[in-house]
Amino acid sequence: MKKIITQLTLLFILFLTLGVNYAQGQATVTTDKPDYAPRSNAVFTGAGFQPGESVQLKVKNLFRACNTVSADSSYLPWTVIADASGGFVTNWTVCDCAGDSLRLKATGLTSARIAYAYFTDGNVTFTTGGLPPSPAGSNSVNVDYRYYINGSTLSGPLSGSTSFLVAVSNNKEIYFTYPATKTTSNGNVYSLVDVTVSNGGSVAPSGISGYQLQFTSPQSNARTITGNYQLSCTAPTISGQPSAQSLTYGGSNPIFSVTAGGSGLSYQWQYNTPALPTIWNNVGANSTSYTVPGPDLSFNGRQYRVVVTGTCGNVTSTSALLTVNAKALTVTADNRTKTYGDAVTFAGTEFTTAGLVNGDAVASVTLTSAGAAATATLAGSPYSIVPSAATGTGLSNYTLSYTNGALTVNARPATITANAKSKIYGEANPALDAVVAGTANGDVLNYTLATTATVTSGVGPYPITVTVGSNPNYSVTPTDGVLTVTQRPATITANAKSKIYGDANPALDAVVTGTANGDVLNYTLATTATVTSGVGTYPITVTLGSNPNYSVTPTDALLTVTQRPATITANAKSKIYGDANPALDATVTGTVNGDVLNYTLATT
Repeated sequence: MKKIITQLTLLFILFLTLGVNYAQGQATVTTDKPDYAPRSNAVFTGAGFQPGESVQLKVKNLFRACNTVSADSSYLPWTVIADASGGFVTNWTVCDCAGDSLRLKATGLTSARIAYAYFTDGNVTFTTGGLPPSPAGSNSVNVDYRYYINGSTLSGPLSGSTSFLVAVSNNKEIYFTYPATKTTSNGNVYSLVDVTVSNGGSVAPSGISGYQLQFTSPQSNARTITGNYQLSCTAPTISGQPSAQSLTYGGSNPIFSVTAGGSGLSYQWQYNTPALPTIWNNVGANSTSYTVPGPDLSFNGRQYRVVVTGTCGNVTSTSALLTVNAKALTVTADNRTKTYGDAVTFAGTEFTTAGLVNGDAVASVTLTSAGAAATATLAGSPYSIVPSAATGTGLSNYTLSYTNGALTVNARPATITANAKSKIYGEANPALDAVVAGTANGDVLNYTLATTATVTSGVGPYPITVTVGSNPNYSVTPTDGVLTVTQRPATITANAKSKIYGDANPALDAVVTGTANGDVLNYTLATTATVTSGVGTYPITVTLGSNPNYSVTPTDALLTVTQRPATITANAKSKIYGDANPALDATVTGTVNGDVLNYTLATT
């Protein structure tokens, strides 16, 4: 039972406050209730006394002089022994003094410590009937009242929450007003129908203004005043609360729903945000469910609730969490190829995506690759093309992952073309070389050149073969060349000859120049001159045979037939004078070929 503070004096108010205790030193004493019914049991608890000492307890009535031993044995002092911690617990039977205020004094007989406790022996209890016991506080109302503290003093305006006890002076009035309605925490409205008094007696219209009713408390007779209520309006109730919703961005729109009871119901859905959890924003929905349109990740963490309004108040549902998870988005770099020696540039658009929804787009991606440089070799191919830093619209709603592409470096086409060469038969081979085309980065291709021709190789074509070595970054196309051995220039010059007419032809010979390798040229020498050829010149002709490795220039000569020396010696003659001259003749020597010299002989 709850004690109501009176308004006698400021000091008296302090003493009559609920559970008021006063302690001197370290000692305290408390009561288990602030108000007691007459002849009920009071439990007093002490603390802070000297362990093992005797503690004397005495109750005093602060309103009447009935606190003498002869008037009421309840006021006899009694003694208890403090325990090892300096505390005690003892019982007392409340006196038959309804409406009075009492004081308990505890005195340590050894320590001289003193403690006080104040309580009342109330006589009028205000309570309610017809109100539900739950939710908590539903069966309690605030009653406004004034009452006579003693036979002549009327308290000021007070208010108490039922149930509570008032110590009204005996045979004096208490004036009070129950509220006309009581609205419970769940919104139900209860209306006051009447006020009744237990143990006989009745209430009457109030004799003072500001209060509806009054009741006169008889001496030593506790009464209970009950304000009786009945349900007059049922508040809307929610039997099915909204449940949390979760989706991945781009999934089906989440739906929050509520199940409510009552008549004339309307619904106002609301949401808050994690940044402003105390601010609820209305959304345009007046039904038992609300579909969240196209939520993205900015909706994540929102709480949704609904206010259900009926003819008798409203009720707000519990809030339900909306979880929007990021959608997986994969950005894959396109595969690329290039030729060794070429540089690759990326525009940022060489990629594909998987997972985009709602018209979102990836506009560009940063793409890098170690293979992009012109110097990237085939040894490291394929090189990873690494995508990162995607930009676009709506990408905050995704968990981005990147998949590398592959940059394949292909061999660079190159050619090695052996240069055609020529040499004259018999000469050493010329230096072999080739024209290289298609290289990059200052590379020098690995190759060799060789020919089957030697210094003794005859006239004709000989292959110059390109043998390609290791060129890992190139696809080399070799083109062989030809070494042409040409005829060697040579000369055959017939030596000039001469002979005397009638002699046999001299041996013919010639001077040969330009041969190599110890070769002997194939040729013949001839002349038209014979043993009988007369004086004159006759050609010595060089006739070439087969000399395939040579380009021979023949030079003919002359065979000169000179006059043959001969003598005509006239033979001496004699005659006798007067004779006819003898036949003249001569001796001829030196002629050949039966030639007869043409000559005449004459004498004087």
